[in-house]
Amino acid sequence: SAPMIALKEGVENVVTITVGSTTFDSETATTYYTTDGSEPTATNGTAITTDTDVELTQDCTVKAITISTSGKQSEVVTFDFTYEQESGINQMENEELKNGNSPIYDLQGRKIVNRQSVNRNSLYIVNGKKVAIR
Repeated sequence: SAPMIALKEGVENVVTITVGSTTFDSETATTYYTTDGSEPTATNGTAITTDTDVELTQDCTVKAITISTSGKQSEVVTFDFTYEQESGINQMENEELKNGNSPIYDLQGRKIVNRQSVNRNSLYIVNGKKVAIR
């Protein structure tokens, strides 16, 4: 079976890579992953045999595959990772903010009534967190 990639719950900037089946048609299999967007292979990637947490330091594409000893492969699993800034300011797309349901406040605490007036490259407060609009 194919591996899985997901954000580690409760921990910023860490993904968990869950290995695919360790046997593939009765053969031993290994999961390989990359964090540079390249296709993982037995020669291009980091090999893992148990579920592994990977700390990431920038936006990237994580890919993983399981390969048997004879070269049989699972599908490649892809995960686009967005790095959370340590400044305490989250990033949010302009459209995501305009189409959301959470109240928006400016930095002075005033509620924004017209979501369409939200400006790019500005700071707002959404769900009690500072948000930079991209």
